[in-house]
Amino acid sequence: QFVEQLMSEDIILRLIDTERDAEKLAEMWNDSDGEWPGTWTSGMPMTAQNIRDWHDREEYLTVHVWDAGDKIAGYCSLIHKEDEDEVVYLPLLNVSPHFQGKSLGRKILVNAVEKTIEEKKYRLDLDTWSGNFKAMAAYKRTGFFWDVGPCPLLRNFMPAILQMPCTRYFFDKHDWYRTLQGDLTHMPDDEQWDGLNVFIYRFDSGDDQLTVWADREARRITAVDTAEAFVAATVDDIEIVRGQSTTLRWKITNKKETPV
Repeated sequence: QFVEQLMSEDIILRLIDTERDAEKLAEMWNDSDGEWPGTWTSGMPMTAQNIRDWHDREEYLTVHVWDAGDKIAGYCSLIHKEDEDEVVYLPLLNVSPHFQGKSLGRKILVNAVEKTIEEKKYRLDLDTWSGNFKAMAAYKRTGFFWDVGPCPLLRNFMPAILQMPCTRYFFDKHDWYRTLQGDLTHMPDDEQWDGLNVFIYRFDSGDDQLTVWADREARRITAVDTAEAFVAATVDDIEIVRGQSTTLRWKITNKKETPV
């Protein structure tokens, strides 16, 4: 059902069929050569056999392609992140230059969030390069935050937020993508709140708002402000040395006149 909703001008998002798609995927990567820093092929054009060998070798969680009939318009792969069991990693995303401007990248990122939820994982990560001006706004618009560091590592906590029981009342009524507010500036996201380094998710549907804070250090949701309650967990010292102790503080506010 979700895939059917992503149909656009007869371009259909579907799972890859390596044998069926190999020739068209090779053409897509060759057409996209100049979109990547230092080029994608390094002067050696991709072939259908390259595509087959590549996908026989790699162990992907899933690979989706945009099928435009005689061409493949886009590509997105997902894997389980080796060092973090609760995280899905997006190693490769591409939209052919012939099909850019149709929001295909944005829609495939929304699909990646949905797939991460299907896997019951907490977060979706990807890496990019700092000069990727074309894609960064689309990443941020779909819930990715640019973590401060030497290279752009993007973290997306939407899978965790959408699976929280206390946020269900909001997302049962409102679409998360349409209500998500954010700063799309091409720079790292570096916000502080209550002594913590955080990513702040703000959802606004007019009369209904929801705010969720993700702790950048712990890489977990640390506070939620709903229509009924505000709940937060903070620490006195975010730079605690291993072996020492700190104080964890719970802050709970009931916004109703009855217990919640």
